[in-house]
Amino acid sequence: MKVLVVAAHPDDEALGCGGTIARHAAAGDDVAVAIMADGVSSRPIRSDVDRAAEFAARREALKNAANALGLHRHVHASWGLDLRLPDNRMDSVDLIDIVKELEGVLQSFPAEIIYTHHGGDLNIDHRITHQAVMTACRPMPGASVKAIYAFEVPSSTEWASDSLPPFRPNHFVDISATLDKKLEALQAYAEEMRPFPHPRSFEAVQALAAWRGASVGLKAAEAFPMYIGLLGKGNASQPEALHQQVNAGVIGMKLHEAGKISDETHTTLLEASNNPELSKRKAGDIITQLKELEAKRGS
Repeated sequence: MKVLVVAAHPDDEALGCGGTIARHAAAGDDVAVAIMADGVSSRPIRSDVDRAAEFAARREALKNAANALGLHRHVHASWGLDLRLPDNRMDSVDLIDIVKELEGVLQSFPAEIIYTHHGGDLNIDHRITHQAVMTACRPMPGASVKAIYAFEVPSSTEWASDSLPPFRPNHFVDISATLDKKLEALQAYAEEMRPFPHPRSFEAVQALAAWRGASVGLKAAEAFPMYIGLLGKGNASQPEALHQQVNAGVIGMKLHEAGKISDETHTTLLEASNNPELSKRKAGDIITQLKELEAKRGS
């Protein structure tokens, strides 16, 4: 499976979905990361720091973070100096030009799953990146993209005002086994991290993972709104289809609390959300039970 992460700046990929990236890499998926801007050029020029050295350091941090997450293909798209998108000023570039860059990436790397920013983030580059991804990945005939997930970035997503769309996740990925890799990747961006209680601190990142996990009965999770979820060629009994159709963690939790499903089925729903190797029989049983519940609810 080809997975593409489109992030505005180096460190957004690790903050937003580092644990999920590590899961995909461990599963043998072909994961690529496209970085849109350098994350440096908007900062004041300091006399004691050479700007070229800052670019080089950020590029090296990106490579080290990718290594920590288990990626062999560090960066698939042009980024920073190559793409020349202005840091924290991506709104000064015509959207169509950014979209064309992403369309070129998708032509050479036809990803099935996309992870990118949430459209309601405070950071303008995050919002432009989200809009460009949604435009480049329109569900046209023959398009490779089957699912788009938006991640949250601490100190941007939660700081947005009411004038922007809120972050409402409906898909959770278990990162209990990969949270340590996410934190290791963030060590590569140590200069971007802040002391607690800043939301972009190591303690806050761990707390957020614990909270998102506890929301669906897991020790640690990353949360995403899903914007596109298309079925593959098979039928709904396939675990891949189930993974795209439903947020099994949330559904399982609510039905279990209501006493509608057994402990065993609740556990299986959680497994379906996080284990692509789940057997077709279990997935089929879950869908059958959900359909029966819906029929009773409608009668």
